[in-house]
Amino acid sequence: MNRISQVRSPILIFLFLLFIFELFVRLPYVLSTQANPNLNRKAYISFFSDFNSETVIFAGAMLLLCAFVVILITSFLFKGGKYNSINLSIPRIPIFISIIALILSGVSLYMISQLTADVVYLDDLDLSGKRSFSDSISLYMILRLSMFNHIIIALAYVRAVQTRGIFAWLCFIIPALIFVLTMTFISHRALLFVFVLEIIYFQILLRKLNFRRIMTIAVAMVILLLIITVLRTNKEYSNLLEAAGGGILKVLESRFFLDFTKLGVGYLWSTEVNWVGPVSISFLFEPFFNNDVLFYKDLGKILSREAYNIHFETGVTPGGYLEALLSFGVIGGAFFFGGLIYLFLFFERRLFENKATFVVKVYSVMVLAKIVLFLNSSFGAFCFQLLSETLLFILIIWPIIGINYRMPSRRPQIRA
Repeated sequence: MNRISQVRSPILIFLFLLFIFELFVRLPYVLSTQANPNLNRKAYISFFSDFNSETVIFAGAMLLLCAFVVILITSFLFKGGKYNSINLSIPRIPIFISIIALILSGVSLYMISQLTADVVYLDDLDLSGKRSFSDSISLYMILRLSMFNHIIIALAYVRAVQTRGIFAWLCFIIPALIFVLTMTFISHRALLFVFVLEIIYFQILLRKLNFRRIMTIAVAMVILLLIITVLRTNKEYSNLLEAAGGGILKVLESRFFLDFTKLGVGYLWSTEVNWVGPVSISFLFEPFFNNDVLFYKDLGKILSREAYNIHFETGVTPGGYLEALLSFGVIGGAFFFGGLIYLFLFFERRLFENKATFVVKVYSVMVLAKIVLFLNSSFGAFCFQLLSETLLFILIIWPIIGINYRMPSRRPQIRA
């Protein structure tokens, strides 16, 4: 008989943690930087660019508050993110999944070796720059496989929990470490959040999630981010404490997710220029209008060049919320953003409450975890990544998991 229990929405918890970070962590640091701009001029420019600091803070805070209200209203439509989860049996994950995770990890290491072929000394290795894959189709295909490995490693984790064998745990831990190394090297750190969110979803489905596990995952993620941030900086530190402090400041000055200073700068910049167009959905029209439509990848470069007066190769990623505001205005952007959050929560509720097959559940976990890409990059980046990984899911995971789910039980049948 299926048991019914209540679970909290990982998406809403993640969003509210982002708001807490902005309000209680980033805001005090921004205010201290505003009060003493000469102590950290680089951080001051990173936060405010050439705009008035008070105006940036006020505009960014109001836009962040608007996003909070939108998400709060959306959460009420889903009873605060509480779902009645049906405990369905999860089939045994086949060993082929663990083997594929190891193979794709080897492919990732091969990609890194090709990209570092000219590096003679370890000190010459640069972890702070973006990698270009446009010159090699084979390396680009390897990149997509390496990025897709997150969901396969997450399934390898499910197998490790199910079997509790040493080999199964090694097939999870080794690929997970290589995945972290690879995503750090190619500067796709958002996929690390996607991977962690997938692990949390599978923990819920396995009925293994509790407060202690959540805190363990949170602490491990914070430590991992600090290590990655320190490694990606070219600055040398005399001791671990100084390195940790430098890593924390780097995280505070980053423009990830719902950074309210980025919202303020982006909004003030938009008031000085012509309408950039519906960038959030421009990828739908780009094949037909080509250069007449601003593509989502171009917006980051324009923001970097015109709003921040810096020239990054990939620019400043706006994030799905700021992208929506620039595309449809404050009111229209808030509705567009809220509508997408509603869709994420709708499919999340169906994941926990519906009696879907395990293949559908795995695919749903992969889709839902990609909300990180939407929040951090853009809606177009989310859709492109989802499309490419859907094809890989059909080719790699669906045949293995789908067949395994339909396998008849080996338990002897007892006749009445």
